[in-house]
Amino acid sequence: MVSPHPRAQNRIKPGETNAVAAVRAGLRRHGAAVVELALRCVTCTTNNKAGALSSVVVEALCALIAAHPEWEAAPDRLLGAFNAVIILREADKARFQERPPGVTPWEVLRDRLAAAVSKQLATPSTAAAKAA
Repeated sequence: MVSPHPRAQNRIKPGETNAVAAVRAGLRRHGAAVVELALRCVTCTTNNKAGALSSVVVEALCALIAAHPEWEAAPDRLLGAFNAVIILREADKARFQERPPGVTPWEVLRDRLAAAVSKQLATPSTAAAKAA
């Protein structure tokens, strides 16, 4: 839920965001389906914590999902992969990671999340492993 009025960071509840500009930019650049799936990667997983939907996270998730349209075809699999990724920890690492001039924290986070999610998606599920 996009908060209608900016809230102090300590009053943000799980599933809420002040990142109105990031959501609008995502809608303009990538469309509603990408933004919805990006938000679900937080709100429908173990990552649904207060403050998790920061502008950095929203921008990174939108760009990541837009770059992998095949993930939109299997949203449940993608959400399962995000259950194994701690987005807030990755966002903190992205913010403090040394980066070249002009590279933003959301770009670093996008790349960190791409590596983590790709690794999870490459790991066969327990059910598939038992069936084999």
